[in-house]
Amino acid sequence: MQRIRKLLRRWIRPVRDGLSRRSPFFAQASVGRRRQRWPNCSLLLWLCVLVWPLSSSAEVSIDTAVIEDVIALGDLAEVFADSSGELGPEAVLALPQERWQTHPESVLRFGHSSAAWWVRLALHNSSQQPQDLVLTVGLPRLDHVDFALIGDTGILARYETGDQRPFAQRPLNTRAPAVLLVLAGGQSRQVLIRLASEDGIYAPQPIQLWTHAAFERHLQADNLVWGAYYGLLLALFVYHLIFFYTSRDWTFVYYSLYLAAFGLWSLGFLSGFGFQWLWPERPGWNPPFDILLPALAHLPATAFVTRYLQTRRQMPRCHWGLIALTLAVQVPALALVLAAPVPSISTTLIALASNAFVILNAGLLLGYLLTGLLAWQQGFRPARFFVLAWTFPFLGGLVHHLVRLPDGLPVTLVTTNSIVIGSTLQFLFLALALSERLRDADARVRASELRLQSANAEQRATLDAATVGIAFAKKRIIQRCNRTFEQLFGYAPGELIGRSTRCLYADSSAFEAVGTRFRRGIEQEGGYIEEVELTRKDKSRCWIRLSTAPIDPEDLSKGLVGTFQDVTAEREAMAQLHALNTELEQKVRDRTRQLTQALERAELALAREERAREEQRLFLQTVSHELRTPVSVIDLTAQNLVFDAEEADAQTRTRYEKILQATQRLSTLLDGALADERFSLIHEAAQRVPCDLRALLEDAAAAARLLSAGHDIRLRLDDLPRQVDCDPQLTGLALRNLTDNAVKYTPPGSRVLLHAWHAGRRGSDPICIEVADDGDGLAPDELAALFEPRFRGRNAGDQPGMGMGLPLTRRMIEAQGGTVTADCAPARGCRFRIWLPGTCASGDAPDVPQRELDPDLTPQQLDQ
Repeated sequence: MQRIRKLLRRWIRPVRDGLSRRSPFFAQASVGRRRQRWPNCSLLLWLCVLVWPLSSSAEVSIDTAVIEDVIALGDLAEVFADSSGELGPEAVLALPQERWQTHPESVLRFGHSSAAWWVRLALHNSSQQPQDLVLTVGLPRLDHVDFALIGDTGILARYETGDQRPFAQRPLNTRAPAVLLVLAGGQSRQVLIRLASEDGIYAPQPIQLWTHAAFERHLQADNLVWGAYYGLLLALFVYHLIFFYTSRDWTFVYYSLYLAAFGLWSLGFLSGFGFQWLWPERPGWNPPFDILLPALAHLPATAFVTRYLQTRRQMPRCHWGLIALTLAVQVPALALVLAAPVPSISTTLIALASNAFVILNAGLLLGYLLTGLLAWQQGFRPARFFVLAWTFPFLGGLVHHLVRLPDGLPVTLVTTNSIVIGSTLQFLFLALALSERLRDADARVRASELRLQSANAEQRATLDAATVGIAFAKKRIIQRCNRTFEQLFGYAPGELIGRSTRCLYADSSAFEAVGTRFRRGIEQEGGYIEEVELTRKDKSRCWIRLSTAPIDPEDLSKGLVGTFQDVTAEREAMAQLHALNTELEQKVRDRTRQLTQALERAELALAREERAREEQRLFLQTVSHELRTPVSVIDLTAQNLVFDAEEADAQTRTRYEKILQATQRLSTLLDGALADERFSLIHEAAQRVPCDLRALLEDAAAAARLLSAGHDIRLRLDDLPRQVDCDPQLTGLALRNLTDNAVKYTPPGSRVLLHAWHAGRRGSDPICIEVADDGDGLAPDELAALFEPRFRGRNAGDQPGMGMGLPLTRRMIEAQGGTVTADCAPARGCRFRIWLPGTCASGDAPDVPQRELDPDLTPQQLDQ
């Protein structure tokens, strides 16, 4: 009963929709351009209603007697999804009825399904006349389409077709799989159809039953339409190759190559003629052909787009973007082609590659479209046809994919052939775009001719206004010249046109000699410049600076351009100048000889100075070595005396300690005054690194105490910066020099204060290190020369020294980017400040207010 109700619903819907002319069934049945005889369908409907109570267990078949031309069987069939894909006809026949499902549409549309689908049809010829029918299934490109004709005794015939099997296995020589059915009068026949594809069934699959005559007419009309399509592509291909032959514009070649690649692809993918006629025995060519050829077609397509729109010059980003997308499309296409014969590759990877290919292909089409829109926006008028042309394939491909969805666009003649329609319109509009570009080029040529005429007039005016003679000649025949050239040689306007340049030379030998030198100059340097003696019309001689250059160095027959400048007066002046130059050169030679002699004397003096420096260094090293040995003996003896004098009286122990202190002081003086590093460090590049300033100050104070005679040496470390960037050796030597001087040049018992502070809150503010004493100070006239080499103040007395300590100290600090300042007043002591650049982070600076000490404060007041 349920089966008969489903059958009634299938027949009632065509009757209802047939009256409104909107049903898919009516659209498919009108292929033969004749309406179905709906009264026959209605009669069958009433017959089924009458026998309904009596036929609850009988199988209802499709009556083929009512078919005049063609009928769509999608919604009259029962389908079964074989997810394993391994069932055969015998196993399918044994399935229970509840495993079969009805299909709601006249065209089978399974969506993105990877299962094998079985379709069951029950046909019955209710007439008494035999019928020759043709059953067509699917589109030309489906991997596996198998037919099984079932009779009363079982399977009568089996046919295995599809584009993955040799074409010769098809029972009929047709693009789409088809089988001939012969039904005798009153005969019933069941047909099983298996549809399967390696990558899934995506496209809608029409199943139609034709009468033999209608099928013949359909084949003829179908071949006519496809013939017109390929004829149009061939005509456009030849037409634009002829255009290339006449114009030598490679844009036409790229267009023709793209058209040819698309046409070849359509032979295999769209129409199926390629498999039918070109490679029928090689079904393995179909998948690579359908994947690789569209990817390769983008190569001439991108070349056409970039050359047509001139993207490399006008839109360089779009240019390289299109090239990158074109190359990217080739990657998944090549991967799919190489993965096809390898069964071990995961289907997931193949699916990813397929999706990447589809997305990149759509992105490239969209890139063509957007690039055309940008060119149109920039004022390139032919781009409007270009944009329309690339809109059609983009829309055609979009419709082609939307039709595949289960609830997508309806399956009609337009949506089924959207790619064919879109490509046809695309190639026509691309041809219009090329024609429009030719018209635009003609307009630009005409505008260029007008500009050229205007430029010629301007050029003539410019040539006539030039102060030098200018001439254009071919094969040494004057073709054109300006008025200055004619006046230079005394000719009337136009008199030299057409004459040989031989008239400008005194004789033929000079004429030939200049020609020979000209050819040699062109071959070697690409031009010719020389001062030659030429002849005017009145036979007077003149010197001319001749500068010529060919229009084309490879083809001198195209002519040359030369400038002619009268240099007769210049040559006379040059002769006088030459005499003056000769006199001047003699004076220069004499002066050079004197300078050479002076230079030799200076080099001799420098050599002597260098030798003296080396002797001084050797002397200092010798003195230091010779003095350190006895000092070491005295120091060791004094230490032993102090150690052994525990029972001696206090006066004796004091004398021993003074001897030991004097020895240590002498060692310190030797280390400070005669150390080699004192003279070599300042000549090397400073190496600024983070240093502990506290350690440097304590080292300087410790060294000064050895020289001290009861001095009060103190350190103020409360607001000391935690870290300073400086050269530790140079800064340590500088602090020792300043502290030693404070001890040496102040009376015993004086106070010496060492302290440092950050001159601001920011890390980039400088660091100040001060060494202050409360000695006698210096007179104002001595302060200016304080840092001069070998300067010693009047209060130096008998203190040993050479006056090099302070100059070396300043040089050591300046090598680090800092400086040294001094503030010395009579009877108020001296303050020496070392300023170092602050490079520490702002967080390293102490959080104290900026300090600037009063110069009148004494070290005692500073310490408080």
